[in-house]
Amino acid sequence: LVDNPMIEGPVGSGQKLDEEIIFGVLQLQELRPDIVSWRYDPTKGLGFRNANGWDVWLGVGTTMQEKLRIYDSISQSIIARGIQPGEVNVVNPDAPYYTVLWGR
Repeated sequence: LVDNPMIEGPVGSGQKLDEEIIFGVLQLQELRPDIVSWRYDPTKGLGFRNANGWDVWLGVGTTMQEKLRIYDSISQSIIARGIQPGEVNVVNPDAPYYTVLWGR
């Protein structure tokens, strides 16, 4: 788990993580074992950079399965429309969004 999305490396030893972060990352590891590097941002929560180079943010807690389903749906739509997002944010599953770098 990386504590700053701009810096590669683990969270420092001796630092305590909120249990919502731990529950979230454990659930994500089970649901997506193919993703080996998770990020943490104090505002956006847990995230990762996908194979397309997009930053994906999922927040924290135990609703990761729902958030990943929403992300997968958004991802399919984005790809089908030829859009290149910079970020896909599903922190609030009731109001997910993405930022556009370029597209049709």
